[in-house]
Amino acid sequence: MWGTKNWGELIWGGAGGPIPLLSPPGLLVLAVLLLGGAVVVLRHRHSTLAITLSAAVLVIPLAAYAGSVMLPNTFTNGTIADADQVNANFSALAGAVNDNDTRIGDLSSVFGADTSMANAGTGSECTLGQVWLTAGVLGSGVPAEGQLLSLQQNQSLFSLLGTLYGGNGSTSFGLPDLRDAAPNGLTYVICIQGAFPQPL
Repeated sequence: MWGTKNWGELIWGGAGGPIPLLSPPGLLVLAVLLLGGAVVVLRHRHSTLAITLSAAVLVIPLAAYAGSVMLPNTFTNGTIADADQVNANFSALAGAVNDNDTRIGDLSSVFGADTSMANAGTGSECTLGQVWLTAGVLGSGVPAEGQLLSLQQNQSLFSLLGTLYGGNGSTSFGLPDLRDAAPNGLTYVICIQGAFPQPL
């Protein structure tokens, strides 16, 4: 029995609501970032990529929610909890957790593979340290893959990044490695030759 105190009713049955892997504010930030990226890409006349990013606003939040849990047994205060019934409830919870692991795996498989598709290139002037996604085989910048750059040849960029991403700070410094964060088929590039940003 669940003791002699008045514990109230233990609700072990019924369908639980979806358990968000991202909070609603987190999903809102994700949607804003994706839509912002779509607008920037559209301004550069890449309508196919813009449509893809816009579609992700709908797809990713749906994938980011876990399934509901249906527990088979309900227990009330003052009654004996049968071990088989309790175990059945925990088995249902374990199945739901394992299903969530699969959902997370499916979502994470969208990122981090085939993300070094673009080679370094030049284009319109950019701002030092600026990072963006490219779908082309040439990026208007250097792929952000954690590589080390010569400090002597890139002093302005070093003044912005320092050794935050690696390097010894005397002869070299590192770029961020964004391969795992890039959607499959796209490449994050970083501007290493461009205008120095000015404070507001």
